[in-house]
Amino acid sequence: MPRRSNRTAALSLALLLLVAPAAAPAPAGAESGGGPVVQMLDDFAMVGELTTVGQPVDHVVLAWDEIIDPRFLPDPDDFTISIGPAGSEVDHHPTAVSLQFSGAASDSFGFGGDGVSFMRLELPSGVTLDVDERALLDYVPDAVVVRDLAQTPSPGFWDVPVSVAEIGIWAPIAFIVDAYHGADKLVVALSNPIEPTSLPDRSQFTVTVDSVEVEVQAVANLYPNIGMTFLELTLPDAITSETTPVSVAYDATPTTLISRFTGTPLDSFGSSGATVIISTNAAGATLVAGESLSTSTGAPTAGDPLATTIVAVADGPAAITESIVTEPDPAGYSLFGFQSEITLPDAPDPSTPNVLTFAIDASVVPAGQTAATVVVFRNGVAVPDCTGAPGEAVPSPCVSERIALGDGDIGLTVLTVQASTWNLGFRPPFGFGGFQSPVDGAVPNLARAGSAIPVRFSLDGFRGLEILEAGSPSSRPVDCASLTDGDLIEQTVTSGQSGLSYDAATDAYTYVWKTAKEWNGTCRRLAVSFVDGSSASALFDFRR
Repeated sequence: MPRRSNRTAALSLALLLLVAPAAAPAPAGAESGGGPVVQMLDDFAMVGELTTVGQPVDHVVLAWDEIIDPRFLPDPDDFTISIGPAGSEVDHHPTAVSLQFSGAASDSFGFGGDGVSFMRLELPSGVTLDVDERALLDYVPDAVVVRDLAQTPSPGFWDVPVSVAEIGIWAPIAFIVDAYHGADKLVVALSNPIEPTSLPDRSQFTVTVDSVEVEVQAVANLYPNIGMTFLELTLPDAITSETTPVSVAYDATPTTLISRFTGTPLDSFGSSGATVIISTNAAGATLVAGESLSTSTGAPTAGDPLATTIVAVADGPAAITESIVTEPDPAGYSLFGFQSEITLPDAPDPSTPNVLTFAIDASVVPAGQTAATVVVFRNGVAVPDCTGAPGEAVPSPCVSERIALGDGDIGLTVLTVQASTWNLGFRPPFGFGGFQSPVDGAVPNLARAGSAIPVRFSLDGFRGLEILEAGSPSSRPVDCASLTDGDLIEQTVTSGQSGLSYDAATDAYTYVWKTAKEWNGTCRRLAVSFVDGSSASALFDFRR
C-alpha cells in the first residue's frame, strides 16, 4: 500500500481538546476564494498546541480542512504570530514550516470526505506560548501559496486566535487504519505525549483483524513533539476493506506508557475497535493476457478520488500504486490529484497496446477543467491524443478516449506499449504581465522596418517554450491615420531568425521579431496568442 503522511486520528483530538474561534473576516479588498482555509466545521479550528499548566510550547499546530499538496509549503515569512495584550502585541515570524500529516477525514470524526492537514510552525528561539496567553495568527500568501489537491490556492487569513489548550485527560482516544498513511499501519492516538523511554514492546499490543489475532511487527512513536502521541503499529498485511473489523488491546507490562506532561502511567486497556479508512488502494496480480486489474471496485469518490484500471496484452506480473503527487510540475503545467505507479509487461507492438483507464473524482479536478482539457503525463512528459487507427497506440503512449462520467467526474483512456509513472495535469492561466521595454503595449511603437525587435513579457514564471499557439506571433497592417503619437524603439538586436527564449534571472520571455524592410512607411499590429487561450497585441509605426 502507498505510504502517505497522514494521521487522521489527530482530527478527533482536535475536536475533543482544542477548540478555537473561527477565523476573522479578511480585511476589505483582501483576496477571497476557495481552497484550504483555517475555519473548520461548526467554527472548530485547531490553531495552537496541547500542553499543561507550567509547560509553555515553542510551536503552533495549524489545521486545514483540506488535503494539502505537500509540494507547496509556504515560506515562514508568510505567517505572522502576534503575541501580547491588545494594542501592544509583538509580531513574530515562524522560523520553519512543516507539514506534519495530511490525508483522509472520516464522517465519524464530524468532517466530510475532503480531508484534513496539520502544519507545524516553529516559533523563534526564546518565544513561547502559555495557557491563556493572547496570540493571533495571520497568513498572507506570497511566492508559494498553499494549495489543495485540486490546486485551488488558499486565500489567506487574518487575526485567527491561537489557543494553547490544557490537557485534562491521559487516555487513548482513537484507533485508526488509514490507507493515506499505510493500510498496514494501525495508529493509536493518545491524549498526551509520552516519555521517549516508555515506548512499549510490540508484544504488549494484541491486534485482531477479522477475528484473527495477528502479530505486530513494530511499534514507533510518530511526531513526538506535537502535544499528543501517535503510536504506529505495523501489521503483517495491509487491510483492504473498510468493513474489515480491526481491534487493539494494550498490556501495561513490562513497559508502561508514561505521560510526559503528568508523569503518570497509562493503564492497560481491553480490545477497542479501530476505524478503517481505505481511501485509496494498491493492487497487484499475475495477469493472463486480456485480464484487468483495478484499484477500485466502483466509481471514484471524494474519499478515493482516483480509480486506475489496466488491461494487459501479455502474461506476467502487474501492479498499481496510487499516491500523493511526488513528481515536479512539468514546465507550463500544474499536476493535481494523485499519481499512479504502474508496472506490467510491455506490449509486443503499438497495434496491440496495453490499456490504462483513469477515473477521476470531481473533488480533485481543478476549476474550469474538463475531460477535454486535462493532460495525462508519463514520466513527466505530456501524452498526446491518439492519431492512428482505432485501438492503436500511435504515438505510444496516447490518449484514446476522454469522457465526462457525470457529476463532474472524468474518464481518460490511454493506450501504451510501456507503463511507468502517470500523472494528471492542466495548463494554469499564464498571467501575462504586459509587454516590457523596449515594446510598449499602450501606445504605438516607432520602429525601423527591417530591424529585429526584442518582444519581452512575463508569464509569472517559466511555463516552458511551447507557450505560443501555432502561427503566433503574427502581424497585420493597420491604418496609420488612426494612430496617435508613439514611443521610439531604441533597442534592437542582431538580425536573424525569429525565436523564443526565457531568462530565469529576469523571469522574462523574449521573442525576437524580425520585421520586413518592405513594411517601411506602414503600420502594423503584432498579435501574440498563447496556448492557454489568452492573447495580447502591440502597435508598430514603421514610418521613420
